[in-house]
Amino acid sequence: FFIKFLVVVYLVEVFSLLFSVVSFAFQADGFIPGYTSWNTQTFIDNLTPLYSEADGQMQNFQTVFAVFFPAMAGIMGGANMSGDLKEPGKSIPKGTIFAILFAFGFYLVEMFIMAFTTDHAALTSYSIMQEIAFWSPIITIGIYCASLSSAVSGMSGGARIMQALSRDKIIPLIGIFGRGYGKGDEPLFATALTYILVQLL
Repeated sequence: FFIKFLVVVYLVEVFSLLFSVVSFAFQADGFIPGYTSWNTQTFIDNLTPLYSEADGQMQNFQTVFAVFFPAMAGIMGGANMSGDLKEPGKSIPKGTIFAILFAFGFYLVEMFIMAFTTDHAALTSYSIMQEIAFWSPIITIGIYCASLSSAVSGMSGGARIMQALSRDKIIPLIGIFGRGYGKGDEPLFATALTYILVQLL
């Protein structure tokens, strides 16, 4: 169930990202203040870091990297679902490498398009993607899908780990959480426990 659900969420998320990139690439010049459409001078101006101050602190490479890193960290979600794969030994390395290349390539293309079309002052706005998008609600939908996919991936991965711990009898008296149901050996009891723990935290 979780796999099918996550696939749908990921597809909506990718569509939202593609929609935002297309909006940046083809919106009319001057659509909002700071949006120049394709402009070489805008790109040249954006090549230097020009770190700005936020919350009373000057930003630097480390703070920018701290924002970028979580966007790439989700690639490890596949390893948590190894029990659902026919050949985890082959699928996980291939899938992880593909995920890294796809995500990095996509972000690189998006970065260049934004650098060519939007000046530095406009890029500091947290809502710049919504402001430029042809249909702004799709960005909000994408943000919700990204949050939901991270939460569900973490929860289902945690349930699988709990199921494995129970079956290996590493922790006594938790055997019930090792039970699996259906074709995918879904860990229903472990999922319920994981959900309760998440809500308590």
